[in-house]
Amino acid sequence: MYFEAVLKNNGYTVIVAKNGEDALDVMDKEHIDLVVLDIMMPKMDGYEFTKTLRECDNNLPILMVSAKQLPIDKNKGFAVGTDDYMTKPVNQDEFLYRIKALLRRAKISKKQKILKNIRTALCLRGTIAEILRLVNLKKLQKHLKQFSI
Repeated sequence: MYFEAVLKNNGYTVIVAKNGEDALDVMDKEHIDLVVLDIMMPKMDGYEFTKTLRECDNNLPILMVSAKQLPIDKNKGFAVGTDDYMTKPVNQDEFLYRIKALLRRAKISKKQKILKNIRTALCLRGTIAEILRLVNLKKLQKHLKQFSI
């Protein structure tokens, strides 16, 4: 809850998920700009969560924050696709600077975000019904025609 408080106190909107599986469910319902996660989570650890997103061509910025400080742990994080890795204890200012940098580098046009969300939903959930919950039906039809999905 420390990270949640730090982010909220600095003007960020925060959505908390208890584990990786819940985070995937949240991503079906909410627009997410960045993920901050720990490696050690129940049900689906941070490595598996990151790998799942990357396998679906989701380039959402991911910051892993973990007590695991060994090079092998950091290397595994980067190998599965994390964008940045911090070890605990975390310096609050450095944490916020890294968040700002990740968001700055991740500027994506709205059209690309919608298309990416559609493709991710197809990959992660595999049903059109899930996609219809993500975007307005008219916007979906327009994008499906435009990108021949």
